[in-house]
Amino acid sequence: MITTLTVLILTIVYLIPTEKETTLNTNLEVEFMTGLGTNTIYLINPDGYLVKTPILITETKKEEQVRKVLSTLTISKNSTTPTGLEAIIPEKTKVNDIVFEEGIINIDFSKQILNVEDDLEERMIESIVQSIVGLGEVKGVKMTIEKEPLTTLPRSKKKLPELLTKEFGINKEYQLQNRKDINKVVVYYNSIADDNYYYV
Repeated sequence: MITTLTVLILTIVYLIPTEKETTLNTNLEVEFMTGLGTNTIYLINPDGYLVKTPILITETKKEEQVRKVLSTLTISKNSTTPTGLEAIIPEKTKVNDIVFEEGIINIDFSKQILNVEDDLEERMIESIVQSIVGLGEVKGVKMTIEKEPLTTLPRSKKKLPELLTKEFGINKEYQLQNRKDINKVVVYYNSIADDNYYYV
């Protein structure tokens, strides 16, 4: 009888609802309260791959959003990039002008952008394009250096399309034996940097 009574009391105690404390993720609180959201930019990891990471953009004008992205992608002593990830645009690179017209972002850089390391020049272009096209309403990016169109990569002399779009790709590696039936595929891998998981 005592055992049955004890089981009944324990059952009632567990079935009575209790107050549960809930905490919200800080980014979600900011998004809900201000209507602002996080965007994705691409930083370089220790293995030389570009990695998606969120950035909070408070600016409303597209040109100012692009300026914020480019500032975060530029190497500086006051970098706010997550541990294990690095900016890729050479230090002291200046953005001379940004114009947003008909879905296209036109960016004029200072010549310091040409100081990019040989093995990172294509990754830098990929990072800039993918980060800016990810802002929304942006169909493509055109780049100039001191008003001269960037038509080739400075070191490898690889030709660049006049309009850089998401189709330019990211983290490209080719080990092909045959060109027959090649289809475009984007593959993301999990990577860890300083106990945080990222998609590469």
